[in-house]
Amino acid sequence: MKRSALDSLEASGTNALERVEDAASCTSVEIQTYFEHGNPYQKVLTAVGDVDADAIIMGTSGRTGLDRVLLGSVAERVIREATVPVTTVRTVDEPMTIDSPKAAVEHAADALTDAGHEPVEVVTVENGGG
Repeated sequence: MKRSALDSLEASGTNALERVEDAASCTSVEIQTYFEHGNPYQKVLTAVGDVDADAIIMGTSGRTGLDRVLLGSVAERVIREATVPVTTVRTVDEPMTIDSPKAAVEHAADALTDAGHEPVEVVTVENGGG
């Protein structure tokens, strides 16, 4: 891989880690981030052992079919070989903005429908405060 392509990937990775650190800074959850070169699933498992982690939370691109067969799945390997609980979060191409309780309920209903469940009727109940 050419140096400029590697530099670009490293910059992208560093940026992603900074976003994770920023998002976690408003919680009480302790996180540690690492930027490593090598086999991803092995690096994750090694880091878990090195820091005595209680759990792994990792993104997954949700590949299916031939992509998954040819490229493998880092998350799948981690799940199979980890000695601590693993939670995967499917990444999305576009950030989602939910700006109201109604939008949250509608998004949840759409997700259930997309997952093959029967469509649900969304009913919003306003709190009258009395």
